[in-house]
Amino acid sequence: MSSDVAVALPRASEAAPPDVSSDASWLRAHLSTTLGADHTIERELGGGGMSRVFVARDHALSRRVVVKVLAPELARGLSADRFLREVRLAARLQQANIVPVLATGAVAGLPYYVMPFVEGQSLRARLAPGERLPVAEAVSIVRDVARALHYAHAHSVVHRDIKPENVLLSGDTAVVTDFGIAKAIRSARAPGAVADDLAMATAGCGTMTELGASIGTPAYMAPEQVAGDDAVDARADVYALGMVAYELLAGRHPFADLRPQQLFLAQMTREPAPLRGVRPEVPAPLAALVHRCLAKEPARRPASAELLLAELEAAHTTPAHGITLPWPVGLGSDGARHRRAALAVAGIALAAAVGVAGYELLRRVQRGAEPSLVAIAPFAVLSPQLRGIWGEGLVDVLSRSLDGAGSLRTVSPTVVIASWRKQARTDRAAAAHLAARTGASFVVFGSLVPAEDGRVVLNASILDAASGAVLPSGEIEYRGSLAGLPDSVTIALLDALGRSGALVESRGSRLGTTSLSSLKAFLHGEQYYRRTQWDSAVASYRRAVHEDSTFALPLRRIGLVMGWQRDQLDSTSRAFLLRAGRHNRGLSPRDSLLVLADSIRASLTAFESDTGYWSRVHRMFAVLDAARRDGQHDPEVWFQLGEARFHHGYGPTFPAHDRRALAAFERAVALDSTFAPAYLHAVELALTHDGPVAARRFAAAFLALAPGDASADGIRLVNALLDPARAGAASAQRQLDSASADALFTAWQVLRHWPDSTESALRVARLDVEGRRTSGEWFTTPARRRLLLIQQLAYRGHYREAFALLGGRLAATAPRTFAELAWLGAVPADTADAVFGRWLDEGSDALAKAHAMLPWWAARGDTSSLQRLLARMSTARPAPDSAHLRRDDEYRRRVANAYLALARRDTVTATRLFEQVVDSACLMCYPDRIAKARLLSAAGRHANALAVLDERLQILLAPSEGLFALERARIAARAGSRALAAREYAFVAAAWAHGDATLQPLVRESREAARRLSAR
Repeated sequence: MSSDVAVALPRASEAAPPDVSSDASWLRAHLSTTLGADHTIERELGGGGMSRVFVARDHALSRRVVVKVLAPELARGLSADRFLREVRLAARLQQANIVPVLATGAVAGLPYYVMPFVEGQSLRARLAPGERLPVAEAVSIVRDVARALHYAHAHSVVHRDIKPENVLLSGDTAVVTDFGIAKAIRSARAPGAVADDLAMATAGCGTMTELGASIGTPAYMAPEQVAGDDAVDARADVYALGMVAYELLAGRHPFADLRPQQLFLAQMTREPAPLRGVRPEVPAPLAALVHRCLAKEPARRPASAELLLAELEAAHTTPAHGITLPWPVGLGSDGARHRRAALAVAGIALAAAVGVAGYELLRRVQRGAEPSLVAIAPFAVLSPQLRGIWGEGLVDVLSRSLDGAGSLRTVSPTVVIASWRKQARTDRAAAAHLAARTGASFVVFGSLVPAEDGRVVLNASILDAASGAVLPSGEIEYRGSLAGLPDSVTIALLDALGRSGALVESRGSRLGTTSLSSLKAFLHGEQYYRRTQWDSAVASYRRAVHEDSTFALPLRRIGLVMGWQRDQLDSTSRAFLLRAGRHNRGLSPRDSLLVLADSIRASLTAFESDTGYWSRVHRMFAVLDAARRDGQHDPEVWFQLGEARFHHGYGPTFPAHDRRALAAFERAVALDSTFAPAYLHAVELALTHDGPVAARRFAAAFLALAPGDASADGIRLVNALLDPARAGAASAQRQLDSASADALFTAWQVLRHWPDSTESALRVARLDVEGRRTSGEWFTTPARRRLLLIQQLAYRGHYREAFALLGGRLAATAPRTFAELAWLGAVPADTADAVFGRWLDEGSDALAKAHAMLPWWAARGDTSSLQRLLARMSTARPAPDSAHLRRDDEYRRRVANAYLALARRDTVTATRLFEQVVDSACLMCYPDRIAKARLLSAAGRHANALAVLDERLQILLAPSEGLFALERARIAARAGSRALAAREYAFVAAAWAHGDATLQPLVRESREAARRLSAR
């Protein structure tokens, strides 16, 4: 048979299928039609995560074949030509251990491919839970898979998804299926459209489909695949085969104890338990080979399947000992061996850092015991020259060095210093007090004095908090240079803790620099940072970077501070965070995870043009969740989690819970009340959800720190406006009149969502800011100020005033706002018809505004305009390589068809079509979500309807927020969620209390419903 692939390409205009994940008969019927009379569909097999699998009879060749149809989420946005090219390459693989691809095509837009039917079972089916295969059988299977990989790698094909589900057992032979398919899926999508391998890991997903356009399955993915490295090579398949081999021999996956969303971090940071510890009868050379395959660094694995196969082929079986593999077990470079030997003398083993695709997470040693918490107290420094840096500096240095060493975790330096500041002495009693305040199991305290020739003498003691005594082995003295102090003292502390039984395994220095001058400048910066002296902090961090341009910690700090001083999307801030990510090595697990999370955040640009946006957001949250699990007592970890939830936890992908962000900020403040940045968004969220009293508590605590950043004046202004004794007083008005533009903008941001009776945010938004002092132009640009005021007016139900400010002149510059105001009844019908008609006649620009016009036409039953727009869409297709344009076009086309059905009053079809729409493809299409929810609720599917509306709205303010909340309240009441319904009704009643007369019946409805539900 020819290795060329038979092709049936989908037409560009081919309609998308219904939800084939639930409509098996529809897909089977269409597949049968597509395959034609030469094939008969016999049955459906249990599909993999990436496809639906059917068995068919090929009458032309009198044989059975398997037809795999890609799942819709994988097929969406694929280029058929590229998919074909990649599958053709895989189809040329003709080897006894490879199941070849026979043909490919498409059924209603979903690509499929055909392979021979293999009599037998999958390796996954062979593996009963907990069963360990006989060693000889396991090696035979691994050898067959390695042969398949060797042949494929020689033809430049990397499988990328080796797992038991893709290994079939036919008689005594193992064969590998789906060669090249993962690569074909990835390559068939435009670069920006390739969903990240970890896109849905946080949702508890583990299969290929659930991960989006994945290039692997989390349980078997190599670290470089997890990190998104485009240069994945044959060694990724070697890693996956190592995972399979471990599972066959051990009877369980090495990370079987982890939830699916934790798997990707485990692949980068966690070592499997020793195989011989799980199954002692596995020959030592075989176990060593499996662990070499599982090395985190690709360079430490067998370089190819060919080399792996050669070592396996060299093995032989004896009755007494099973399999003997005659190879030396290499453990790294001579330098690494010498270092391990030296540390073995000290009683510990230090592991090297791992570099993975620019994001170098440190591998964590798998722990059996609960973590031991260590606090480093500020040292007594008996020299004015040293005291300025090293009093607190040693807290930073040793905390970072010890954190993540085996089972050790260190108390955050900010918590230690905040707890220590009132201590007058550095002795055992003070150390015991610090242990009680921080919950530490051990406290390191001591002194540092200068010696001759620029050297220092450090004496340190380790207090055991349980006994109140210093550990017998816990007295340490160091004499030497400051440059050698971190590593030497860290090793001595680890040795002492190890000999005390507190530590079984350990690690080395975690600072990320070998430059003493850079370290000193960074430590200076940390002191300013904790005191919110941002300009001085940045100056010190810049000196640190000047001395060592690869020092990730000051690079990250500069990026963070600039983001707070300017804007989260500030290009300079993002550039520093990305630089820190590129140099993320040699750090503690905590620092490494925070650097990684910030570098991911810095890569997030405009959702509208970034098809990989959501996948990276999910990755960022997964990384921060990992940091939180190991940093429950770290205020900065909680603060960063709160920031991520506040700025990126919105849209259909995330549940609508502001309180999750507030809880993270509250936890950060509880751990360190002196950490000023954690208060800023906490004031806003507390005001919106809990009222002025809660907000003023946060504001007062923040202002008590005497912060020096630009936000302080804005918080002072808010505090004055929230003071019931001053809110309407002349002093508060004078404060408003004299405030800088920056202070007013901060105040507006805090007040904007608070539905107060005096409409304070509107009061601020109406102020003239011309000529007021400002550090930026955003809030003072007249057009932006006007749009902000329009949005604030609409948020509070003043639709007609908002439209009067917007007018027809600005409609084209703010089409979404204009359309929502029209939809809400604020725009005269003839004006809206004229504007929308003009947009429809504009040609290709009409497509960009389509989402704004659709609800209006549907509500008026204007099928003619909807059909004209759909015709325009069919002739104005975006460029094939414009991934985000293809995504937008697909969304508009699908939702336009749904609205057309709605305009025809065909609610059944409209409901089905709306359910096919991927809500996250259009972040601010709120009317679409409301329409879908109404249809679902009308059909009695209240829980599904409520899920559609369970999101935080992304825009600063949207005209439809009140209606969104009202619909959520109504549906929640029908679904029996009384507390949610009462809360949403109360919000609507308060937000629209002074709104247009047309809204007052809804205000009365909401007020009465809130009262009724609260009483019940």
